[in-house]
Amino acid sequence: MCYSFLPRSSSSSLYETQDKSYEYLGIYWQPPSIDWCKVNVDGCSLGNSVVASLGGVIHSHRSIVLMTFAEYLGINTNFKTEQYGVLRGIREAMKLGFQRIWLESDSGLVVSSLRINNVPWYVKQIYILLQ
Repeated sequence: MCYSFLPRSSSSSLYETQDKSYEYLGIYWQPPSIDWCKVNVDGCSLGNSVVASLGGVIHSHRSIVLMTFAEYLGINTNFKTEQYGVLRGIREAMKLGFQRIWLESDSGLVVSSLRINNVPWYVKQIYILLQ
């Protein structure tokens, strides 16, 4: 699944229907509005508390790739890896001078925690340093 954090995107994925069959809906990437950048991030680990890394791409409103990034994190959990990906994306977008950031992640848990402002203390500390 693809989740979006401000503003919402039209995205989709494979999902289970009521009769337990599966239906596929296309995934459409949308460029951000003028004066916005779009940050797509993902974290990956070979399980929980094993080798992990993250990556992302930042696009302009004209769909131009402004920056890509990737980072090896060593031993880490899935959740922390996804959180660090989001934070790295925000940090890099801010370095490029953007204040309006459209963030997309495939981690529903990370996006939900951001939406309700219920993030772990280590994430809050990093986010405070970014401001």
